Amino acid sequence: MARPTCTRSIYTHIHAYTIRVKRIAVFYSFILVLPCVLLSLLTLVSFWLPPESPAKVLLGRRLFIYLFIYYDAIYGSVSE
Repeated sequence: MARPTCTRSIYTHIHAYTIRVKRIAVFYSFILVLPCVLLSLLTLVSFWLPPESPAKVLLGRRLFIYLFIYYDAIYGSVSE
């Protein structure tokens, strides 16, 4: 059984496009690095509070929750 030969090409014009993507480093510094630095500084503030103070416990709990939520959001955005 002979295969038919095609003398005329279906695709006569092929266009090539170039897409350039530029990474914006400022976005990463404001979205990823800055909140981590601020939460770390607040953690250091909790050590300056007196041990008997209930504000120290509340600040520690809130910082833990904020860090957990922030890292969970980062993990969700990076894993996609």
